[in-house]
Amino acid sequence: NRHALQKAIDHAIAMARRKGRALAVLFVDLDGFKDVNDACGHETGDRVLQEIARRFAGRTRDMDTVARIGGDEFVVVMEDLDDGRFAATLAAKLLGAAAEPIVVQGRAVELTASVGISVFPGDGEDAAALIRHADTAMYAAKAAGKNQYRYYRARMNEHSRARTALDAALDRAFDQGEFDRLLCSCDLSLV
Repeated sequence: NRHALQKAIDHAIAMARRKGRALAVLFVDLDGFKDVNDACGHETGDRVLQEIARRFAGRTRDMDTVARIGGDEFVVVMEDLDDGRFAATLAAKLLGAAAEPIVVQGRAVELTASVGISVFPGDGEDAAALIRHADTAMYAAKAAGKNQYRYYRARMNEHSRARTALDAALDRAFDQGEFDRLLCSCDLSLV
């Protein structure tokens, strides 16, 4: 699936360059899906994922690509856009599709999703960058309260790097018994 997704994005980029158009990559993660597997079992989880995939495919255009890339993560590629702002319309549809209850073996399963959006060419020139940036934006949507979408912004990477550096410093300080001293000198807005 990842290989097919890579090919689909590469093709979409080539077409966008040729036509002078935009494309959007939407990274979708189901909020709380682990709880479904834990409470209802993996068979139910698999059926929920199949239904979500069917719903997502039903909300996209024929030229768009929907791929499950692992676990509860999906990537949707929107081709041939006048402007990347049109991806917000699809993101809202995907959020709605994920939020509709799913009945499996008489049990109603309720989920939400978080969506990150990156747009070619401004957010990346290749598939890897577009997926990575959409993933970063998805984490921003989760951090903002879940069940929403966010467009990628370069400053998201800066925050992510600062958070990673803080996590590493906290781990080192804890291991070396200097946690209290480090905590007093940290920017806690990153936590």
